Amino acid sequence: MNNQQQAFMDTLAAALKNNSFKRVTFSAREKGDDKFKASFDLIIGGSKNLIRHTTSTGRMETTNLDISALLQKLGQEPYASFRAASLFTQNKDYHYAENRKGEPRFYDACKRPHA
Repeated sequence: MNNQQQAFMDTLAAALKNNSFKRVTFSAREKGDDKFKASFDLIIGGSKNLIRHTTSTGRMETTNLDISALLQKLGQEPYASFRAASLFTQNKDYHYAENRKGEPRFYDACKRPHA
């Protein structure tokens, strides 16, 4: 994981912990494979916070929000090798993308890329 991906994941972890998380999407393309996409959405219902996980294969599951379990899952394949991701929080939106040369860029939607 490069520094920019780590900064994205740190921002995601902070959003989950401070309850500002709304949604995160990941996508990656590996040689010879179809493009992988997945999204995780916060669903607030009654006394529970749930996460709905949907993948490009059409598989959908809804589970209780367990921040440490979610972060552990995102640290494994295929999520760990993401090439593009978007994080939506109550306050800001963040994006991570790699260009064709594989150069990473992490930025919030209203500001310049992080160094």
